[in-house]
Parts: sequence; structure tokens; C-alpha cells
Amino acid sequence: MSLDKFTPSVLTGVVTDLPPKDTGLLGLAFPRVVTHPTADISTDYVDDMPEIAPVISPIEKGVVLKDQSFTQKTITPAFSRVKKRVDFTKAISRIPGQKLDDIEDNTTYHMTNGVVYGKKSIVQRQKFMAAQALYEGRITYSDKDGRSFEVDFGRHADLNLTLTGTKAWTDKTAPVFEQLEAGATKVADVCGSVSKTLVLTPFSWNLFRATDDVTKALESRRGSNSQLETACGSNKGLEYKGTIGDFDVIVYSEKGKDSKGNTFPMLDDKAAILLNIEDVMGALHHGALKNGDKVEAMDYLAKRLPVDDETEETWVKVDSSYLPIPHRIDATYALTVA
Repeated sequence: MSLDKFTPSVLTGVVTDLPPKDTGLLGLAFPRVVTHPTADISTDYVDDMPEIAPVISPIEKGVVLKDQSFTQKTITPAFSRVKKRVDFTKAISRIPGQKLDDIEDNTTYHMTNGVVYGKKSIVQRQKFMAAQALYEGRITYSDKDGRSFEVDFGRHADLNLTLTGTKAWTDKTAPVFEQLEAGATKVADVCGSVSKTLVLTPFSWNLFRATDDVTKALESRRGSNSQLETACGSNKGLEYKGTIGDFDVIVYSEKGKDSKGNTFPMLDDKAAILLNIEDVMGALHHGALKNGDKVEAMDYLAKRLPVDDETEETWVKVDSSYLPIPHRIDATYALTVA
């Protein structure tokens, strides 16, 4: 059984061609992918609210407008390298009538599964980061040696609110409409964005729908075929719940799993995020990866490791350097509802 054909370009091609699926808030709010030619990411945070045009006489020269405001930052992205042992003895799942009894087909199947599993593991981390960025306005993580890292996107202080007492959603009389409208107004004041979508978790959704305001006004009819409803319908992590006032309501219920097998919600249970998805200008950025003696702009790099002479085991690894960035974080408003 020769493994020579499974070169880095072949295995990386498998990872690159793997279609995105069930990407949660990452796919919804960070739909663009940007690869950089350097290990670090140089990117802009945009403030694109235009200044009001001056009024002049028709015979006067035009007035020069100021350049669009932006802040450029250089960021070191997170880096993951995951390894997976390739077990050629495992059973192969296939549809009835499909033949797969050739040893070459068997090898390809298991090698492919190894790199696909590696990419899915990295995407899980990206999804967790995307949810954290939208809710907290920053991303924090620790490496395996316990060193902590933080990337703060600088959301305006007025765009975060923790609800307590009778204003918390644990109280059925909480003024939910007033809170959402106030949040949307603050977003508009800060950056000019018009909030259209409310993202909840299963926990915050259950509190939300039990309040008096929502019980009376939630419109839960389906079948509008809106772009948002269609996106939620094809993604098991998102569920479209209907509209309330001017806002579409979706629930993000996906869970992650740590190395010890413990599950946790991708988005904090008590979170509610009001946003305009397009205005967030989210993108998944990838720093360049070392491929042999070259550094290349690529999102993933997959390789087969040399066969261990002692154990004769075959391993594959997948590298990725990444960071989901909301370039207009002020188009989000975060509530902690209880």
C-alpha cells in the first residue's frame, strides 16, 4: 500500500474543497475569507458613516470631503495544528450498491477522512471565536501551555448592557420592546447601522418568548423564503423563529466539545445580540502558513507525516492560522439578559 501519492498539495486540496456546512454564526456573519501573504494579519476597522454634504452656490468649487475613517491594526492570529491517526482497519460507510473493495480506494477513503476530521476540529474553534467576537466584542483564548491571548475589537461602551432586577428577562414584565429599540437606536447613533436581526440562545429564547411583550407580539409564521430564513434552514446550528416588530429572531443552539469530552454552548447562554449582519462586515482571516521552505497565503495546509518505524502508524496533520474579524463591531449590540 503506497502512500506516496498523498502529497501536501493533494491532501490540502481535499481540505480546501470540503464544502462549508453548519458553520453557525461564523458562516452567517463572517461569510468572506481573506488569506494574507504574511503570518500576521494587517487589517482595517472601518468607520464609514459619511459626513453630511455641505450646501454651496452652483458657481462655487466643490468641497473636498475627508477620507473615510479607518483604524489599521496588525494582529497575530491564532494557530492550530491538529493530528489524526489514520486507521486503515476501520469499516467504511457507503450507500447500498456502492463498491469499495479496492485497497487503493480504501486507502484514499481513510486518508481523506483524517484530513476532513482535522479541518472540522479547527472550524469548531473558529465558530466559537465568531460567537465570542459578536457577543463580547473581543476574542480570548489560551494555548496548551496556559498562555492567554486577547484581541479586542473596540466596541463602543454604550453597545453592551447587562440586565438586572425587573429589567432582566427572568421577569415576565421586562420591557423587552423598549430594550431592543433602545439598543437599535444606540447602534444607529454610534455607526449609522440599522439593526435587523436578534440572535438568541435556547436559554435566552425561552426567557424572551415568555415575557409579556413577546407573548403578545411575536409573529412566528414560516415560509417567507427570506435570505435569513433560508440560511437558517440549511444550517443545523441556526433556527429562524419569526419576527417581532422590525427584527428577525433566530436561535443559535450549537454546542462544542473540549478535549475531555465536556460539551458547552458556542454562544454564552445568557446572550442576546442585536445586529445588522451585512454591516458587521465580518471576515475569516488566515495568516500565511509555512509549507516546506516557503511561506504561502493559504487557509489550510494538510500533510501526511512520515510513517513511524516502530509502530508503523500513519498520521495526517492539518495546520491553520486564523481569526474571525468583525470589521464594524459597532454594528452589534450585546445584551446579557439574566
